[in-house]
Amino acid sequence: MSPFSVRTAVLALAGAFSLAAAPAAVAAAPAAPAAAKACGGAISNWVGTGNAVYNGKATTPAGEVSVTLTFRDGKVDVARGGNSTGPLAFRFDAATGSITWGVVGYYYKLDSPVCSGDSVKSADFSLAATGNRAAKVQVTRTS
Repeated sequence: MSPFSVRTAVLALAGAFSLAAAPAAVAAAPAAPAAAKACGGAISNWVGTGNAVYNGKATTPAGEVSVTLTFRDGKVDVARGGNSTGPLAFRFDAATGSITWGVVGYYYKLDSPVCSGDSVKSADFSLAATGNRAAKVQVTRTS
């Protein structure tokens, strides 16, 4: 058999195989590209129309301390044990599905969301002071 004939036979076989496999590939492909967002992938998942409240309890050497995160008018206020940060600007990161903010010496992060439908119902809240390890608290959305 000539090299030309072998090449022709191989190409014909490859073409026949690809045609035979095509219906299975088409059947396996979704009818439309999936556009589902991951939980917490949009700021509206976290704060709805702009206002949301998350509550949790932090365990400290002095006992339990209530933690409340209040999102309102594009800012967040952290209240813990009767003290408040006052409203602070925050940053939403769609790539990581997290919200971060801070003031001199303190860094806050809300991440690892658990959703119901398209709303975050609970998440991990982390607070770190410069040079110290972060404390993590589970917070639940209450409004």
